[in-house]
Amino acid sequence: MDPPPSRSHGGFDKYHFYHWLGCKILALGESTEVELLLAVQVGDVRGLKELVSGMEEKDRAKLAEMHFDGTGLLHLAVNLGRIEVVRYFVEELGFDVECAAISGGNEELIQLLLSRGARVDVAIAHGTPLHIAASYGMTGAVKILLEHNADPNSISKVSGTPLLTALHSTKHVVNESDALEIVKLLVKVHVLFPFAFIVLTTGWDPVSSCSK
Repeated sequence: MDPPPSRSHGGFDKYHFYHWLGCKILALGESTEVELLLAVQVGDVRGLKELVSGMEEKDRAKLAEMHFDGTGLLHLAVNLGRIEVVRYFVEELGFDVECAAISGGNEELIQLLLSRGARVDVAIAHGTPLHIAASYGMTGAVKILLEHNADPNSISKVSGTPLLTALHSTKHVVNESDALEIVKLLVKVHVLFPFAFIVLTTGWDPVSSCSK
């Protein structure tokens, strides 16, 4: 089975995720893994604790390493925004926060992961958490990441810098006011203005200009 899908620009598509999760649950049948998945899905911390307490010590030690198509329990909880489940995994079971990329717009969840040592500039396929937050107009998330010294000039092969990502975001689902607010936040922290930014904002064609 394929891993849980994401949107084309690194965001999280819950519709497709739940479809993947449902298929995964059906494929596994009756098992402890399914009970864990269901508990994470609905945010049932009490149920998780009961499941974990009934496990042998060696099985509890392997929980952090449990993966479903390459996605761990902590990552699932982060994607679903189940902050109490994330808190339980990290604070009580000692899951490594590096197993879950900071994504989505849940500001409390981002604060929790950062407070536990998550790397603010960890790179995934579509860039850093700052790229993802900028691409979906998540102003609160952008503020938090910048406050934790996220690199505003990091470059993604897919979307360039966070600034360029924010400027392009209005072509998707982001309204102009959110995009503008993010641009202001990035400029405020001394973001570099690359050559591409000048071309994009002014419409200047360097090839035509040089050929004249």
